[in-house]
Amino acid sequence: MPDRPPTDCPMCGAALLASAKPTACAGCGFPYDAETRIWRASDTATGLGVRYAVVGGLVGVAVALVYPPPIRADRYATVPLLGALVAVALGLAVRRLAWGRIAGRFAAVTPSGLIFATRGRPARVPWENLEALEERRGVVRVRVRGRAATVPLADVFSNQLEQREFCAVVRAAAAAREAAARRAELGGTGPGTE
Repeated sequence: MPDRPPTDCPMCGAALLASAKPTACAGCGFPYDAETRIWRASDTATGLGVRYAVVGGLVGVAVALVYPPPIRADRYATVPLLGALVAVALGLAVRRLAWGRIAGRFAAVTPSGLIFATRGRPARVPWENLEALEERRGVVRVRVRGRAATVPLADVFSNQLEQREFCAVVRAAAAAREAAARRAELGGTGPGTE
C-alpha cells in the first residue's frame, strides 16, 4: 500500500507537513504534495534475518538428523548447526551485495516526476523525461528518454497488485499532465488572446 499523503520523507526520514500545494522536504528537498504516493519495500533487515534464520535452522536440523549416528554422538555434532548459522550470515551478505540496501528502497510519484531508490542513491525522472513503464520478468522498469537501458524497480513492491497500482498511478498522472499542457497551449493561442 502506498503512503498517501506521505507523513515522512523516504529519503531522509524527516516529518512531512501536509500540503495541498507542491512543496519540498526541509531536510533533503524531496518534492511532495497531497497527491504524492510512496511505495516502500516491505523487506526489512529484521524480516530477512528471521527468514534466513528459520530456513538456515531447518537446514541445519535436517543435516544433523541425516548425519550418521556415530558422528552425531561425537563432539562435532554441532557442526551442522554452526554451518546453518554461517549459511544465514552468508545469505544476508550476498543479498545485501547483490540486491543493494536491505532497507530504504522506495518508488514515489511526485509533482515533479518519479523518484525511486533501489540500489543506492535515489534517482529522479522528471515527467518530461519519462518515456514509458514496462514489465519484464515480473519487474516494473522505467524507460527514460535518451537512455538505452531501462531502470528496474526490483524489490520495491510487495506483490503484483502493488506493481499494477503503481503503473496505473504513473500513467494517470502523466496523462493528467499532458492534458493540462494541452489545455494551457490551447488557452494561450485561442481566439481573442494575444
